[in-house]
Amino acid sequence: MICSEDPVTAVEDAQSLDETAYSVIPEFIRSDTFEYAQMCALMDLPVLPDETDIPISSDLPVLVLSGAIDPITPAFTGETVLDSLPNGFAFEFPYGGHVQFLTGNACAESIVTAFIADPTTEPDSSCISETLPLEF
Repeated sequence: MICSEDPVTAVEDAQSLDETAYSVIPEFIRSDTFEYAQMCALMDLPVLPDETDIPISSDLPVLVLSGAIDPITPAFTGETVLDSLPNGFAFEFPYGGHVQFLTGNACAESIVTAFIADPTTEPDSSCISETLPLEF
């Protein structure tokens, strides 16, 4: 995705990230820019057209699970993606990382199971408030 959808072709591109629509740009992304620029040059993949950045619109039921401590995809994007998906449900796990489902998260698994059983009804998400903080 980095090389085709939103290619990093030059270190200068990363220096302009503060001017993008996203106000949250982790510093580690900037620090990896040189490596991404080199890797993408070697892969020489075609750059996708700008139309691929246009949000899709659909009436299909959608379930979005986000983690508040996701270092890859900020949790606020979970709600943002639903702007053009009126029959979607988004849930944010306060101690979740990048992946919620199939990681041993019983709460996420119960939400997904309920959604699959009836995708037109909002799943019970009360278990999210009972999620325990990460232990280090």
